[in-house]
Amino acid sequence: MAYEISEDVDFNDGSRLIFKIKMLSQAMTVAPSLFPNGDYAMQKSGSAIDKQFAGELRGAFGDRWKPAKSLFGAVRQTAQGQRRHNGLDIYAPSFLLPAATRVVASVAGKLTFKSDDDNNALGNRAMISFPFEGKQYRFIYGHLSAFEGKERGVSPGELIGYSGCTGNANHDGLCTGKNKCGFDTGHVHLMLANDSDEKFVDPLPALGWKLRYQQDARDVDCSEA
Repeated sequence: MAYEISEDVDFNDGSRLIFKIKMLSQAMTVAPSLFPNGDYAMQKSGSAIDKQFAGELRGAFGDRWKPAKSLFGAVRQTAQGQRRHNGLDIYAPSFLLPAATRVVASVAGKLTFKSDDDNNALGNRAMISFPFEGKQYRFIYGHLSAFEGKERGVSPGELIGYSGCTGNANHDGLCTGKNKCGFDTGHVHLMLANDSDEKFVDPLPALGWKLRYQQDARDVDCSEA
């Protein structure tokens, strides 16, 4: 199914978001997951990988379970007030190398890196720039612990880095630690920027992915997850 650009919204808080665009897979090869071979980490013990999903939404926020807060466009409270979430938080535990979650390129393009030394909230981030329908786009993979290789042209599924807790990901200590229920909040903040129009796009319909818990609208104690 093709998603037309039908929800292009400028919010009063300054968020400039595009909720639906045509699926990139109609014009280019798209990796089936953010992780090699689609082998994603799971937050709940006893769960099994279901390859219909490209991964899991981060579910834990403090001691609450509310995965909908990880979706694109979700309202977030920041130091500057309420703003819309401009990406997806895809669960990826951030254990020390070499056990960190490996992250791969979603599409082909030019890979560049930005390190955590510029005080950006996303910390270490890999970026893949590519053209689509006459405009310039860029996937951004935030909170990485380390990069793989040099800046270069990459193909879908190629290893580009490792999950981490850089930037503001560990503001409550739960990216490197656990909450009372044993959940950590490690994740890759995946963004899709339309650089031509200076807006952010929902990566989920653009990639054609489904994520576990994307339909879970609960806000409950983590013990009820």
